[in-house]
Amino acid sequence: ENGRIVIMMCAFAGLPKIFRFHGKGKVLEKGGESFERCIGRFHEYPGARSIIKVAVERISDSCGYSVPEYEFGNERDVLVKWAEKKGDAGVIDYQQGNNCVSLDGLSGLERKKI
Repeated sequence: ENGRIVIMMCAFAGLPKIFRFHGKGKVLEKGGESFERCIGRFHEYPGARSIIKVAVERISDSCGYSVPEYEFGNERDVLVKWAEKKGDAGVIDYQQGNNCVSLDGLSGLERKKI
């Protein structure tokens, strides 16, 4: 099922800019056919839960004059190390126990084995 979604991106280097992508989003859960068709376009990380596919209907922008500048240091490897330590079965158990309902009670991942 598609749901309304707004994604916001901010520039932390270069020209100050904020972009918002408005559209309908669909969750492609790991283990599903749609996920498997799309994952080849991305680097797959251990512990990944889903791909969010967005049909963008509108793009809006605004100045990012108040967005602070940051200097990129490096990628974090915490998720990868955590997922490798848990193993595939441990990641699935964690996701089933923690990602099926959001903090505000909305539906999350389906309860299924991957």
